[in-house]
Amino acid sequence: LPKIVSIDAGIKVNVVPGKAKAVVAGLEAEVLTQAADAVEKQTGLSFSFGETEDGIQIIVEGKGAHASTPDEGNNALTGLLSYLVSLPLADCPQLQAVKSLVTLFPHGDTRGKAVGIAMEDELSGPLTLAFDMLTLDKDHLEGAFDCRACLCATEENSLNVIRARMAEEGLTLQADHMTAPHHVDGNSHFVKTLLKAYEEYTGLEGHCESTGGGTYVHHLENGVAFGASMPGTDNKMHGADEFAVIDELLTSAKIFAQVIVDLCC
Repeated sequence: LPKIVSIDAGIKVNVVPGKAKAVVAGLEAEVLTQAADAVEKQTGLSFSFGETEDGIQIIVEGKGAHASTPDEGNNALTGLLSYLVSLPLADCPQLQAVKSLVTLFPHGDTRGKAVGIAMEDELSGPLTLAFDMLTLDKDHLEGAFDCRACLCATEENSLNVIRARMAEEGLTLQADHMTAPHHVDGNSHFVKTLLKAYEEYTGLEGHCESTGGGTYVHHLENGVAFGASMPGTDNKMHGADEFAVIDELLTSAKIFAQVIVDLCC
């Protein structure tokens, strides 16, 4: 003592966690709250505490987000890890593991800089990375991060680099392959047909965009993400208050129907 008893954070790998929990034993409440005050000022996260059978539970609250846009959230998990390494804990495997994770996934690093894979290209923009899930106890550690790779990313300059960096910190990457980035020519007949229908029913100028979203069309050679949100509407994607606008869904349905007619005739 004092030690980390457990960590539990994340609900799904593609969601930046808005809440994270840990239990520590052997520390006074005053020590925990003072350290929390400092981290709150640095990160904008909020901390609360409660008694459990195993020690004091720490609850960190930030802001959830879709993992493809991690900058829109405030990662409670990485904030919790930064907090834990600031505590006067005894040296133990759990603490060493947390220190390694903070080295690899520091709070606020959403571009993979610390793991050595920060990159970007003109078409797809910058790579994004979010550390989104972690469970830890006295015997076990398992976590997951979400990386949205840009077109210039390969297994050699991305996956293999992360694997090597994790090995340096005593951690094993279990993923044996990466999903290749996906691109469809914006000048293709298919994409032009989509944009034409979009312009017809919205009155807005259509244009192509890149997204880190791992959509259902990623594995279709000519598939693109299309609809059903509109510019200017923040649907709070993967947030606690995610919503859709009925009028926008109806407009999307009209656009989809027109596209089907145009492509099939």
